[in-house]
Amino acid sequence: MNMTRSAPEIASYSRGDLASINCTEPDPFPDWAQHAEAEAHDLRTIKLDGVIIAAMGYVPTSRLEAQAFAVVDREACKGVGKQVAALIRSQQIQWMEHTGIPQAHASCPANDRAARVFLQVIGYKPAGHTATTANFIMTWSKEHE
Repeated sequence: MNMTRSAPEIASYSRGDLASINCTEPDPFPDWAQHAEAEAHDLRTIKLDGVIIAAMGYVPTSRLEAQAFAVVDREACKGVGKQVAALIRSQQIQWMEHTGIPQAHASCPANDRAARVFLQVIGYKPAGHTATTANFIMTWSKEHE
């Protein structure tokens, strides 16, 4: 019996997708998923074999900057992590080009090595940290293509 998995793919976002993801990281603040759904732009879901494994979006903070996020079910992404990272990177570049927003910020727990590596794989550069939070920035322009 062939048990190969299909490739992860971007899907339309539906209300509640963020909250449905099995994520081991705590929400940054109470009711974060509801806040993100209300404030975020270009929300997208990533599915694997019809199951939600990640969601992403961004919140503009100015005409030139946005706070980007991705919520990932790490367990469900085993074996397809590189493809998920490529989808998130591609989607982010698309919205940055479409909106003209050249800088995106992201953060993760300072002690979460996997999250820090993930952000760097999708194109973020370290931008300082506190005792609890690692901050990252991604700058994009047509010259990067």
